[in-house]
Amino acid sequence: MLRPAASELAWRRPVWAALAGMFVDADVSLTRDERVAQLAASRYTLAELELILIEEVYPVCWHTLQADAGQGEPFDADWLAAQILGRCPSPEVFERLIVFARMTVPRSREWQATAAALAARRGAGGENPA
Repeated sequence: MLRPAASELAWRRPVWAALAGMFVDADVSLTRDERVAQLAASRYTLAELELILIEEVYPVCWHTLQADAGQGEPFDADWLAAQILGRCPSPEVFERLIVFARMTVPRSREWQATAAALAARRGAGGENPA
């Protein structure tokens, strides 16, 4: 079971940074190998990483995909952590984002490619062998 983010900041922050990299306005496939390496070094299973992406990173970063001038640079780690830990001020908006993320993230080409590369690196199940 996934523990609350605030209790695992040392483990979560690098994962958040890696996953948030999929929300920059650039060819994110070029940073996939680096992202996979960061995720592979984490203690989380592939299923847990997807849950972190859907429930923690997506609600904070999704808007950059909708902006005319998207996020060109990586997200500031302190800003990202504060936003994720602070959550959305409206529980209703947050829940809508989670529902939308659950429908779209698993179908995202970049997440599928990242997950496949991570599973190949760790082994078929995507489990961290450490």
